[in-house]
Amino acid sequence: MKRLEVETRTILLALTGSRLYRVHNENSDYDYKGICIPTLPYFIGTQNFEQLDSFSEPNCLYSALTDTDSNIYNIKKFCHLATLNNPNILELLWIDRSDYLVLTSFGESLIEIRDAFLSQKVFYSYSGYAHAQIKKVQTHRKWLLRYKEDPDFFSLPPNPKDYGLEENPLRKEQLNAFLEFLYILIKDASQHSEVATELLTHVDYKGLLKQYPLAEELLPAVQYYTRSTNEFITLLHNTQTYRQALQEYEAFQSWRKNRNSKRAEIEEKVGYDSKHSGHCYRLLKSGIEILNGNGVIPNREITGDAQFIRQIRNGEVPYDTLIAEVAKLEMELESAMKNTKLPKYPDQKLIEEKQIEIIKEYLNF
Repeated sequence: MKRLEVETRTILLALTGSRLYRVHNENSDYDYKGICIPTLPYFIGTQNFEQLDSFSEPNCLYSALTDTDSNIYNIKKFCHLATLNNPNILELLWIDRSDYLVLTSFGESLIEIRDAFLSQKVFYSYSGYAHAQIKKVQTHRKWLLRYKEDPDFFSLPPNPKDYGLEENPLRKEQLNAFLEFLYILIKDASQHSEVATELLTHVDYKGLLKQYPLAEELLPAVQYYTRSTNEFITLLHNTQTYRQALQEYEAFQSWRKNRNSKRAEIEEKVGYDSKHSGHCYRLLKSGIEILNGNGVIPNREITGDAQFIRQIRNGEVPYDTLIAEVAKLEMELESAMKNTKLPKYPDQKLIEEKQIEIIKEYLNF
């Protein structure tokens, strides 16, 4: 769908990002997210539309969106992500009315059932997103400290021979095919364990298998269950280790080249990525609030921690203090999960009924 058509069919559009959270500064971007209802062929035909990410077309209804990182989602895609309790999606239904650029009666209908989306999945999604942020902080800090000691580190890409690869490593498609096979074995085996089955609903094992090398101590078991040869398992281990080193090298080069100059200046001064740190803190606090039954509160002025998050983003909080705060919040999040009154899963039936009702009424179907 073209931008103008998407915007015309938008039922909800809101300011998001740091300005929504009230932790922005004068240089912060204006980011928006929204929900639209495509035409009938996108629901029952062969055409597909999930979201619009590009806002560079000149003809538009909302000039504020031009040249931003804003997104407008098909209502089906939005509801799917919301049932997963995706933090960046859930907040769209809980923001201040003043932050909506568009809010139609159809958008209001979705807001009316916003509590139906909340479930114990909040614990896994918010802690997962927060962990990803602090992982970046720790990685960047490691790079900063090492670069100060040795400016020539990562000056050259890793050599396959240093990882025991005299021949070519496994191609990406070969590696992914094997990991897909391994995931299927894990999934099949989990059917015999209630705990394992429950974990599969919350943990993205397929993603973990593809993101991290298999632990060396697990390789004998992997070899046994997949009936692989010694040679293949050795090649698999060496390939994964090499590819991880290559990914880190490429990530470092991209980080050095593309990071925002102001952000880099703060990072050099305080020794950590202040933006990722602020996101981590906010996500953990938000997860605790939701599990405690307070709903989603994007506006951090309301919760009283906006000033502290701004201090983190400005590099005014020492790294050790930040890490201590994160550890404390992680414990509070686990405690909130143990005592939460949220249901185990979203109210899928109500969400689907409301989604169908909105689409049918909008399309006069």
